[in-house]
Amino acid sequence: MKITLHVFADNRDRLGFKELEPQLEAGLAIRGLLELLVMRSPVLGRAIFEPSGDLKVHVIILVNGRNLEFLDRGTRAWRRVIR
Repeated sequence: MKITLHVFADNRDRLGFKELEPQLEAGLAIRGLLELLVMRSPVLGRAIFEPSGDLKVHVIILVNGRNLEFLDRGTRAWRRVIR
């Protein structure tokens, strides 16, 4: 499966790119994608995750331009599967 990942603000510096089109396995959760990115840049993990493992409140994830927080009405949207 192919997606386009756009990275903004300080996270561009942390990851070293502004756009990436990784080939991903079907059924990978958004959380899985975030974990792959953190493996590439551990400093990103400290910037986007709380010590508990939850996303920090300032992190915004968009799918097709729509904020997951609103799509799932505040549920743990970052666990959503990429389709």
